[in-house]
Amino acid sequence: MKNFGKKSVLVLVAILVLAVSFLPAQGGKEQAKDQSVIRFGHAGAEGHQYHIFATKFKEVVEKNSNGRISVQIFPNAVLGNDREMIEGMLMGQQEMFVGSSTTSWVPESAVTDMPFLYRDYTHAYKSFDGFLKQELGKRFEENGLALMGYVSIGWRNISNNVKPINTVSDLRGMKIRIPDMEVYSATFKAMGATTVTVSLNELYLALQQNVADGQDNPASTFYAQSFQEVQKYVTLTHHMLGTTFVLMNDKWLKGLSAEDQEIVRKAAREAEEYQRQALLDMEDELVENIRKAGVAVNKPTDIESFRKSVADVPKVLGTVPMDWIDAINKL
Repeated sequence: MKNFGKKSVLVLVAILVLAVSFLPAQGGKEQAKDQSVIRFGHAGAEGHQYHIFATKFKEVVEKNSNGRISVQIFPNAVLGNDREMIEGMLMGQQEMFVGSSTTSWVPESAVTDMPFLYRDYTHAYKSFDGFLKQELGKRFEENGLALMGYVSIGWRNISNNVKPINTVSDLRGMKIRIPDMEVYSATFKAMGATTVTVSLNELYLALQQNVADGQDNPASTFYAQSFQEVQKYVTLTHHMLGTTFVLMNDKWLKGLSAEDQEIVRKAAREAEEYQRQALLDMEDELVENIRKAGVAVNKPTDIESFRKSVADVPKVLGTVPMDWIDAINKL
């Protein structure tokens, strides 16, 4: 069983830390004027890829700034779900975030999650780090956000409690949880499933209480969130490369000195490289761990049926320029 008591404690700690951070200094012991604190929130557990990125970022920033910049990490959605954290970041309640639900601000950010668009990690990262970073970066900046990088959490697979999935028709009638992004709704409706939107931090309970029959997530998220305790079947569809965004409050970032801005940006790049390698090193092992936990793992016998069902998703959505899709296919 998942330990919900632990999460309650983490929520209380987060509230206390945030409350203290807004209190004025006492007794003349004011915080040094050049001291900066980055409150970094995410919805993953401590074993999640989000946390791997965040802890490496914290290590590098604090080392390279000689402690002048400190990072406070708030995992497990203690600062709210993804949408709430982005809103909070824009209001100055936190400085940094990694997660999804970005399409409400930048609809084109759905490009990283388009079904069956990326051939492999090399192809995806070439796309993300090339023209997409420039195009998406401009759009995030127009909305008060600085795009610092990405956290790819791995190839998404479909899990459920009904039966093994071999062809797209097996999804008909299943209620599949999706994150709060239209690309997921369009993708699973095209596959014939019914969808229900549930935030990551509430998903374990939703699966346990049969609010949804299944969900889709990479092995890294599936295992870190303990979904092996509440799901019977996993099908290795690899239908999307789960990719999320590392964002900062752009005004806050630009308020730092040029030197400190560069320290923060370099730390984000270093953390991104570290997390990508960590994911590669563990992905196959995590699938095996899921199997050992008693979950039936299979590969679909008709993957082409999935590909065909979602072929028109980019056009149906209409939020991602088709010339972007064409450029990615040509890379």
